[in-house]
Amino acid sequence: MIKKGNKTDRTITVGNLVSLPEGEQFVICDPGWGEARLNRPVRVAFGMMLLCREGRARLSINLQEYSVERGTQVLLIPNTTVMLLAVSDDFGASCFAFSSQMFDEASYRLDLPFFRFIGDHPVSRHTAETFEPLELWFEMMRHTYEDRENMFRNTIVRNRLQNMFMEYYDKIQRKKLHDMARIPDRQTDLCRRFFNLVGENCCGEHRVEWYADRLCVTTRYLSAITRESVHMTPKEVIDRMLMLEIRIMLETSDKTVQEIADATGFRDQAYLSRYFRRQTGSSISQYRRVMK
Repeated sequence: MIKKGNKTDRTITVGNLVSLPEGEQFVICDPGWGEARLNRPVRVAFGMMLLCREGRARLSINLQEYSVERGTQVLLIPNTTVMLLAVSDDFGASCFAFSSQMFDEASYRLDLPFFRFIGDHPVSRHTAETFEPLELWFEMMRHTYEDRENMFRNTIVRNRLQNMFMEYYDKIQRKKLHDMARIPDRQTDLCRRFFNLVGENCCGEHRVEWYADRLCVTTRYLSAITRESVHMTPKEVIDRMLMLEIRIMLETSDKTVQEIADATGFRDQAYLSRYFRRQTGSSISQYRRVMK
């Protein structure tokens, strides 16, 4: 049975973590979603790779929804916004979380477009043939994680992560060379670029016109594209991404309302409070009380 989102469940975590243990570059864990609070956005400061072994779940990753079931691999680069939307009682997965430093060291040979591709395609499906080697990879990682006396422990894990990236990169490149990759049309590419722009700038810029100018299109054309692609107006996309940022600050920091207003581009806390109530139907203080 899939558990669906409500406001009283407990927060989404990765192995009950929102950050890696102090001094650790990586951790192997169970995602710990059985008691997770749903519909709670979390900005994951570290990278993560997850392999579903059983059960089902639905995730929102940077506002895009994905289904997860046996054989699904999720690969998140650092500073990705994740929200658990639903999870079955029998959900089980292997999870490898790694620091942003390890990510940088493992990925330095690979070009930026590759990681943009991962950012745009964080979820992939495995066949029985490709699932088994990935399970073995996780078991090797678990063995090294538990071998704390190994003086080369971090180096071994970093090299295996780099190898994983290279394998993934090679498959993508070969797919392109054999003309198997779908080349996105202009509308799909524009929508993707808009989402990326909003993710990078929504805390400082709330106007649709600003994004349309950066994309060299009219606001009317941008609206037509987003309505067709994601069934939302550009303003709704901006509001949803902005609300994710505000909710993360409310739930994971002790910032005052004024400090959050300053950080998210509102002229004062009263304006932010009115905006928050319009978006959620509740006040900021009420929201914080419920989320504690």
